[in-house]
Amino acid sequence: MSSRELADRMGIRPASLTEMLNRLETDGILTRQPDPADQRRNRIFIQEKGAVLLKKMKAVRQTEREHINKSLTLDEQEQFVALCEKLTKSLEDFRNQAGEQ
Repeated sequence: MSSRELADRMGIRPASLTEMLNRLETDGILTRQPDPADQRRNRIFIQEKGAVLLKKMKAVRQTEREHINKSLTLDEQEQFVALCEKLTKSLEDFRNQAGEQ
């Protein structure tokens, strides 16, 4: 994945992502290498240390999700998801309209 693609997915400025990537690369969590198809772009590769960290983070998130789900009924969970989707669509519409102006 390229830096620009990652910044777009995260909804942040490329400059902010560069700062994060610099720290993660210094810590041995990822590496950046020039894209062989386009030398102006860098590809991001997760390293073993990053993969271990990612696995731990996923486990923590799963435990948190399970805990949260226990506090809501199935109907409440479905309502929550529907509300989140509605809010997300509203925000996307707003951003699209702002981008057109």
